[in-house]
Amino acid sequence: MSTEERKAYVQQKTKERAQLQQKIQKLNDARKKYIAVQMKKQAKDGKTLGSAAIKAVREQAEKKNFKFEASSSSSKVE
Repeated sequence: MSTEERKAYVQQKTKERAQLQQKIQKLNDARKKYIAVQMKKQAKDGKTLGSAAIKAVREQAEKKNFKFEASSSSSKVE
């Protein structure tokens, strides 16, 4: 491969790489939007990891006779 051929090859690969990076960026943006929509949807349904953990802790605590205030978002224990 001559010097000129090598330069042309490198330029071609540089262009291809830039195109791929743009495509990756577009796909990443679409992914972030999808995740944001899904997180909002799950938050409305109450099906989040946080709510599942809180529910499990409350159930275990109630079995050991802990009492909680009426507010479901409160984590104070009497």
